[in-house]
Amino acid sequence: MIKPKGDYLLVKVKNENLGGITLVGSDNESQKGEVLDVGEGILDLKSNKRTEMFVSVGDTIIWERFANADFSFKDGGVEYSLVKINQVMGVENE
Repeated sequence: MIKPKGDYLLVKVKNENLGGITLVGSDNESQKGEVLDVGEGILDLKSNKRTEMFVSVGDTIIWERFANADFSFKDGGVEYSLVKINQVMGVENE
């Protein structure tokens, strides 16, 4: 599996469906998924500290997909994405 670096998250994509029909949108759409791994944050060279990531492993997030910046792959039929933290629009409450 891929280990995210810097301000990236490894996310297992959740395909939303309605009555067995998968909803498909445009290339620029929001996406939902479970955070599987979190990068260490970006290093601030002045303070020599890393920025704090505001999501944790196990969180369900909604992020904006950009066709030119999105990296997705499948492993065993499951879709995963590497998502930059600044693409996260929200964290789903449990």
